[in-house]
Amino acid sequence: MDQRLLHDRIEGVSVELDGPATRVSIRQQYAVHRVIAAACAPGFALRLARRMRLTAYGIAGYALLSSPSLSQALNIAEAYSPLLDLKFHLSVRRERGMACIGFHQRYAMDEDMRVQCLQFEVAKLKTLLDDVMCEPMPVAEVACRPGFIGGLDDLRSVMRVPTHVDAQLPEGVLAEIRFDESRLDAALPQSHAATHTACASICDALMADFAIQYDLARRVQDVLRKSTGKPPTLPGLAKTLCMSERTLRRRLEALDTSYNLLLDEVRKELAIGYVTSTRYTTEVIAELLGYSDAANFRHAFKRWTGVSPRNYSGGSFLVKGDADGVRPARATRPSFQPHQLPKFIAHDGTLNAVAAWRSAA
Repeated sequence: MDQRLLHDRIEGVSVELDGPATRVSIRQQYAVHRVIAAACAPGFALRLARRMRLTAYGIAGYALLSSPSLSQALNIAEAYSPLLDLKFHLSVRRERGMACIGFHQRYAMDEDMRVQCLQFEVAKLKTLLDDVMCEPMPVAEVACRPGFIGGLDDLRSVMRVPTHVDAQLPEGVLAEIRFDESRLDAALPQSHAATHTACASICDALMADFAIQYDLARRVQDVLRKSTGKPPTLPGLAKTLCMSERTLRRRLEALDTSYNLLLDEVRKELAIGYVTSTRYTTEVIAELLGYSDAANFRHAFKRWTGVSPRNYSGGSFLVKGDADGVRPARATRPSFQPHQLPKFIAHDGTLNAVAAWRSAA
């Protein structure tokens, strides 16, 4: 595909796509998926995911390959998820002789983005399983939540495994890859203790480097999340972080981000949480997020998700006057707190994954 087309259609691209040091955000990857979906035959993005071989991930790929067992390889994949560009948290459970790899939401996404990214990640993980096993992994089935039904046909045709909707998936699990439980604990063909230790050590250093590099943006987001109503200005934020406004702006630019981008991402994250987890009106939510009026909030929400707050999938949202006792005149803190939402939503996917990893460590 012509790279000029991708540059024209992908928001925020200011770097060379073929540069070895280039980092592409989750949002930009989704834009690539949409361009491909519009320009290529159905299922092309999934066929691309099936070509994402283990060696494409550098030293992290070899850490997986040299793991003692598949169970430990999956633990490595979750621990080093930024190095493997995993967009969903992974979990493993055992049930009636089956091993089930679950996909859990990591970032705030609208419904279309979640479906497309989940399709891609399921196909990509199947490729990684094939590679670490050194043979096609015999998958029994792929199960998905009802909201994912639109992606089943493409997965079935590309992965050539049974797929179905399972409304009884564990809480928080969007999809599962299921296979014989005995595969989890069997020794991997390329297992090598010394190689695995060396690769894991390098991965640890890379993760530490990522954490240091992106710590400032995480701190900015933390401050913005904790504010209610009008957000702190750039000068006020710089003072809170004990640096000059000029220094803060320059350091954020070095991370290819800005105050406005981080504020927009935090507002999006919190807005989706308010719409799906509370019954506040647009007026209340607009005040909580620091918008001058509800119309500006509705415009921003539609820009983020493609739909109005009232029509957002899964929302319990009320418009003004829909229920007794709901008064938009004064905003109060919701019953949930911002830290209960996905914390690490930024315009840069690597930042978020590293922050999540550090929090879990």
